This record gives sequence, structure tokens and C-alpha cells, in this order.
Amino acid sequence: MKKMVLLIIVIAMFAVSGCSESDVTDQIANVSQAIDEHVLSVKKGHPYSHPDITYEQAFENFFSAPTWKYFVGTKDGPDDDEDGTPDYTVDNVDVVEFTGYCTYADVKVKALIQFTLSKDDDTFEATYLSFNEVPQTTLLMYALIDKAFDEYQSTHKMESTNDEAKVNEVSEPNQTQNVMPETSAEQVDTEPSNYSNNIDYDELEDTIMMYYAMYYGTNNVAAAVDHEDNDSVTIWLYDPYATTTSSTLGFYEYNKNTGVWTDSITGELVDFDAASDNYEEAVAARSGYPEYILWNSSEEYLTESELSGLSAKELTYARNEIYARHGYIFKSDELNNYFGSLSWYNPDPNFNGTLHGIEESNVAFIKNYQEKYNLMYKPN
Repeated sequence: MKKMVLLIIVIAMFAVSGCSESDVTDQIANVSQAIDEHVLSVKKGHPYSHPDITYEQAFENFFSAPTWKYFVGTKDGPDDDEDGTPDYTVDNVDVVEFTGYCTYADVKVKALIQFTLSKDDDTFEATYLSFNEVPQTTLLMYALIDKAFDEYQSTHKMESTNDEAKVNEVSEPNQTQNVMPETSAEQVDTEPSNYSNNIDYDELEDTIMMYYAMYYGTNNVAAAVDHEDNDSVTIWLYDPYATTTSSTLGFYEYNKNTGVWTDSITGELVDFDAASDNYEEAVAARSGYPEYILWNSSEEYLTESELSGLSAKELTYARNEIYARHGYIFKSDELNNYFGSLSWYNPDPNFNGTLHGIEESNVAFIKNYQEKYNLMYKPN
């Protein structure tokens, strides 16, 4: 099974900037809005991967000349198509904007990160990153934020909250084998003293992550030990990119004596064969949609295994296929000609390219996959 060490290659390109530049306007806003409730809600918040570190601590440690401000304005999406402009915008949203200086690829840049606040509850999400006013991709935004938190953890000599947590990207399994993976060669660096020495926690986490990812068709699954007693170990599964309590995917209990897995919430036994069947049914279902490259990209979260057999060109077409479902008219003649030849495509000049939810996530996932495996293709 492939494992994802979150954004290592991209993260390595970042460094803390030693520059002392400060934009006067930003600094004035920073002082005047220091106690704004919206700003404070983001400053005091934290991602699930680092529950003991706030955004304020991480960002003001990593960036020089840090500033924060709140405004009601436009939510800018990332620049995943790399045309130099945000992929979409949404008006009348609560935005907390952070700016600060860092070094990226040996160049000092002014980073601007926007957080969009939910009007329904007290949650928020990072939605936009620019360097020197040039929009950047979702992948780069996640990498930068992750680097800032890791830097704070390192400089303050804090124990990692992820020693037992790993993130899983699903690769297509060998259909002749059981879906349970082989024991990982990776080992946990620091094992809590109350854990049993004869338990391989890597293997437990790998096993239940693979089950969940295949059964539910999601590519974002992380695992950590939640509880242990003499007879059982409970594994917590969650979405590592979520910023709210809804990130929890479930709890699964492993019985040390019997080797049986149980869903801690429903009490039902875990059926690994069912996960394999679900996966095979999804693959077989593709044949019923011959005109689509990824027939389910608007309805289900994609997995890496679904992308593994596609060429660079097919991946780019599949990414834009999500926009085409809404009738998006492309700037590329090649894409317009391709989708114009398909029976389901109906051009809609009123669709501005704004995506939400699963579709927005899948566009970013395909783009990140292309960057990860050097499978980029730019249509004419």
C-alpha cells in the first residue's frame, strides 16, 4: 500500500524568511483588528493534525511581519488550472486574511492566506493562497500551512501529535489477494508506555484505513490509536484535511485475543470482503458510462486507484470533465472540441466555473495527483 508523507517534496521548498519587510497598511489593520471576534476565532483555532498548536502560534512563528484582518468580501478559489487567476469566486462571505513573509524555492515572497468562516457555526477553512499577489494551488496552500505547524512543533521541541497517526492514499489492490495489507516496515518512533509490545500499530492502522477507503470510496483517511485496554485497541479514523468535528469518520475496535474487528459505533463486525466487493462493483460500473473518463467524479470522492491507469492527457480531460458537466465553456479550443463531441455536453454561458463539495475536492485531488506523478498536460 502506498503511504502519503504529507506533501514532503513541496514542503521542503519552504523556509522561514529572515526579511523584516512590513506593509504599513497591513500592520495598521493588524493592530486595529487584533481583538476582532472573527480574527480571534481563526487565531485560536487549530487543525486536527496539531490540536495543541494554534494558527496564531504557528503562523507568527513561521512568517515574518505577520498581520491579520477581517472583512466581508469575496472568497477566491485556488488557481488549480494555473492560468494566473482564481478558479472561482464567491461573494458576501466572512474572510479572515493573514499575510506574512517567508522564503519559497530560495525566493522571499509575501504570502497571503485567506480563511473563509462558516455563517452556520464557528468553523472555518483555508481557501486561498497567493505569493506576491499570484494565486497558488491547493496543494501548495496545504503544504505551506503544514510546514508552519511542523516548524513550530520542531522549534518548541513538542512531541508530535502524529506519532501514531498516518494518512492513507489508496492504491489499486491486487484482486487475487485479501484486502488486508501486509505489515508496514515503518514503525512508530515513540510508543506510549501503556501500549502492548506485541501489537503492531502500523499494521492495525493500515488494515482499517484500507477497509474504510475501499468500502466508502474516499481518498482522505487518517488513523490514530484512540484507546486501549488489556483486550482491545480502538482506532480513530478521520479526514486529515477537515477543520471541524465532522472530520471524524469512525471508530473501530480490534480484539487482541480473537483478531476480530468491530465498528465501535454500530457494534457490527467489519466485513473486509464487502469492502472488496464494493470496490469491484464501482470499477465494473464504469463500463456503463462510455463517454465519461471518470463517471463518478461529481458524486463520489475519487481515489488514487481510479486515476492510476490514466495518461496525463486523460487526467487533464477528467479534471475538466467535472466543469463540463455544468456546461462550462473553456478557454481552450482543444477542450471545447473534445467535450463538444460528447452527447451529454450542453454549453452554458452562465456557468462561471464555481464548484462546491465533492466536485471541488475532486478537481483538486486530480490536479495534486498529476503534480505528484509528473503527469501534467496543457491542452491547446
